[in-house]
Amino acid sequence: MKLKLGAKKRLILLNIVAGVRGNLTELRILREVKEALSFSEGEHAALKIQERNGRLHWDTKADEPKEIEIGEVAKHIIVRRFKELNKQGQLAQDHLDIVDLFPEVEE
Repeated sequence: MKLKLGAKKRLILLNIVAGVRGNLTELRILREVKEALSFSEGEHAALKIQERNGRLHWDTKADEPKEIEIGEVAKHIIVRRFKELNKQGQLAQDHLDIVDLFPEVEE
């Protein structure tokens, strides 16, 4: 599946996959997803990303969505993680836009 994600959604999804536990194969696949979601030197400069008071800030006018490829295994892992967070009551309002990209979470 291909997703077009801006900086905020990329950061949220990076945070979600950071908490995943799994087997070696899954972790290697997720490493590729994390690399795709991460910001290049050029993006970092263009967005003027800064950390202030423990939070990231960037130039929203310069925020161009990036196309991210999520394979079937990675998608399954992400859906599983969202289901775990949902069951634990750990989803936040910021997660909704990302959860909506994965309708399997509500199955």
